[in-house]
Amino acid sequence: MKHGDLSNQSPKRLLVALSYVMLPPEESLLNGFRRWRRDIAGRYSLLPASISHLLRVSTRHGLLMELFAVGISAEELTAVMARLDAGQAHPFTHAQRYDSLPEFVATLPYRSEVLGVVDVPEHGLLYGHWFMSTTGL
Repeated sequence: MKHGDLSNQSPKRLLVALSYVMLPPEESLLNGFRRWRRDIAGRYSLLPASISHLLRVSTRHGLLMELFAVGISAEELTAVMARLDAGQAHPFTHAQRYDSLPEFVATLPYRSEVLGVVDVPEHGLLYGHWFMSTTGL
């Protein structure tokens, strides 16, 4: 930013994994066969404490937050966002889906506005220096 020109400035952004704000469904076995329900928004359970913590961080630091999901369809991600919109206030400006985690990680070096990635600690090594734990926010 030079001489008050804001045109080249992009707001800083945190990328938040779907697995951080929602618990995945438990696999239920019925006579030895897996049984799946088709409604992804109904079978994921929200984690309100995680969402409210991210909302406080977003408000306090003026960050944008983007929700990302790996391995689900666009319709399922739309249903998840509709459930978040109906349930409570959330900090996510938009959501993006990726086919695989390596595909998502490969885009990180080209996104200069990204401060970090918030995900469950088990995936921390995949993101390298972009990984942020929620205790440090």
